[in-house]
Amino acid sequence: MWFAESAWPTIIVLAVISAVGISVWMQNQRRDLLLGIAVCIVLMPLVWWVEQLIITPRERVEQDILGITRAFQQKEQEQTLGYISARSDLLRATVAGAMNVVNVGSDMHVSDIEVMLTNENSRAVSRFRVNATINSSLTGGGQHYPSRWEAYWQQEGGQWKMVDIVELDVVTGKELHRLPKFSNMQ
Repeated sequence: MWFAESAWPTIIVLAVISAVGISVWMQNQRRDLLLGIAVCIVLMPLVWWVEQLIITPRERVEQDILGITRAFQQKEQEQTLGYISARSDLLRATVAGAMNVVNVGSDMHVSDIEVMLTNENSRAVSRFRVNATINSSLTGGGQHYPSRWEAYWQQEGGQWKMVDIVELDVVTGKELHRLPKFSNMQ
């Protein structure tokens, strides 16, 4: 398990150590300090590269949020439903039905992703915003629609699967009660 969600704190510490080392070296010109400075400088891109290889559970949920929203936008039903638990029949049916009615514009933007892990990293609660132009085959026309969501996830077979989702008010963050309750995870 990686000790941080980002490599930047480690890189900044290495940069500070290098700067202090250079400052001390300029006063006493010791060659062993140059070796330490060189090691810190070499470690900085190495730390960044290693961090890119390690995907934490929180980052995996973030990737799945981006994946399910992209698949929904592109009307890839099988891929979209692949992100949803097979045990969440009502959620899967609701999403499949929505895909037949709603068209999400190419201007879709997912932002403000927050993920909280619970139950020893086997469950997660995520909050995120999706802004896009929405066209509905029921109402016609299209308009920009900002939305905010809270999704509940659980580990199934080594993958994160959505088991529930709640639409939130974009300003207050309170539940809008437009969707049925899909599980008892809330």
